[in-house]
Amino acid sequence: SERPHVLYDYFTQRFAQVTNPAIDPYREALVMSVEVYLGRQGNIMAERPTYFQNLSTNNRLLRVDSPMLHERELDAIRSSGLLTVELSTRYAHTDGPGTLEKRLSDLCYEASNAVRNGAELIILSDIERPTEGGNQAQGLGVEKDQLAIPALLAVGAVHHYLIQQGLRTQASLIMNTGQCWSTHHFACLIGYGASAVCPYLALAHIRKWHSTEKGKVKADGQTVEQCQDNFRKAIVGGLKKIMSKMGISVLESYRGAQIFQCIGLHDEVIDVAFKGTPATMGALTFGDVANESMLMHRKAFPELELGESAAKLDFAGWYKYMKSKGEFHMNNPDMARALHKAVRENSPMSYEEYRRQIMDGRPVTTIRDLLDFASDRQPIPVAEVEDALSITSRFVTGGMSLGALSRESHEVIALGMNRVGGMSNSGEGGEDRLRFTPVMDVDEEGHSPSFPHLQGLQNGDSAASATKQLASGRFGVTPEYLTSAKQLEIKIAQGAKPGEGGQLPGAKVDKYIASLRNSVPG
Repeated sequence: SERPHVLYDYFTQRFAQVTNPAIDPYREALVMSVEVYLGRQGNIMAERPTYFQNLSTNNRLLRVDSPMLHERELDAIRSSGLLTVELSTRYAHTDGPGTLEKRLSDLCYEASNAVRNGAELIILSDIERPTEGGNQAQGLGVEKDQLAIPALLAVGAVHHYLIQQGLRTQASLIMNTGQCWSTHHFACLIGYGASAVCPYLALAHIRKWHSTEKGKVKADGQTVEQCQDNFRKAIVGGLKKIMSKMGISVLESYRGAQIFQCIGLHDEVIDVAFKGTPATMGALTFGDVANESMLMHRKAFPELELGESAAKLDFAGWYKYMKSKGEFHMNNPDMARALHKAVRENSPMSYEEYRRQIMDGRPVTTIRDLLDFASDRQPIPVAEVEDALSITSRFVTGGMSLGALSRESHEVIALGMNRVGGMSNSGEGGEDRLRFTPVMDVDEEGHSPSFPHLQGLQNGDSAASATKQLASGRFGVTPEYLTSAKQLEIKIAQGAKPGEGGQLPGAKVDKYIASLRNSVPG
């Protein structure tokens, strides 16, 4: 990327492949909980009555229903009776990038001292707390000469330092930050030790949006508080889905679990804040992280000074492609048009244009773009190379159900893989029994009355998927379906991503798809 990124973008979730049975976060929501207990939890391994049920020791714990906090809830926690210490994650950037590492070290020392002095709750904040009687919601105290330690770096570093000092269970961590707005951000902060997060900037943006005419229309009569609650429901729902893929049912088990892998951070950063996290391709040092923060900081303040431009957030294009601005996306309209043209025209020139789009005509986008072959031996004769047909016999496709794919696409994939000796995958949606026997009614023009929507067929073609999926209680599974398979793929959990799959919108279930799934249309 040519743009600075938030630290969360260097982390990806890790999911159980076999060992943990996944949870369905929609149908099995009853067994899931995002409740959080704040305060001193002591030694959870000690032999005594259950800590959370023992009133004599539980009177200093505070239960909250969600890890996402509104500003008013954070204020209530401050005055809850728990001994609370608030630490600033800001630092002056005028001394250069090296200031970040020193400030992070100081922050860890301040946190450990606070816990040793009896603190039960530590709030890490990257914004100045409003003065007595003031309201953080009315204005954000962001200073031009102050940078904030990236929220994930601050939480991770303090979390691991307190573990090293043997103090971690003596206090809970809350992050009060403007650098948190998506489900992945919350998951990272909680996964590296935060018990709760107050995303004040996201909440402020909802207030700003609600105050505009366009926002009021889209709010459809809802108050700003209801809109903020909708945001919280979306975040909590996303967290449940992330937890479910590892078979984790309660947030307390996800907190501090570090179920991530990292790509692009140097070992010096990993060892301080993310110890134990699998990391590949170490690149960014503390100085680089500070420079990326500074690039974002410099971009923000001219907008605040210009007035009108500050009313609209800068579009970085991280999720949605925008031509000539924002992040570059490999899957973009130009590439799609070139692919369609190459398929329709079936000409070398059209394919070369597509190849240029996908290989030559783009910036460095993926890790493989940084790699090249560095062979230490001479090429072998072509006669000794395995022939194409024996190679294609090992080709397999991903499992996508008929319904997720159109009927035509699903059948053509199976036909193509059978022709080259590979194995297509049926997915979970069942399969038309017509496909279980070879096509034998093809005319000279390649048309078949059995498959009138397909062209270029040959007698003897098979549209049956060689690999058939089945799982407990799934649709479309019949004895005939199973006996037509060369390989059975038995699934312990839904979908290619554990815990997902089978969520076909009702509108896509037409009469044909419903018949395959032994269901009803809609």
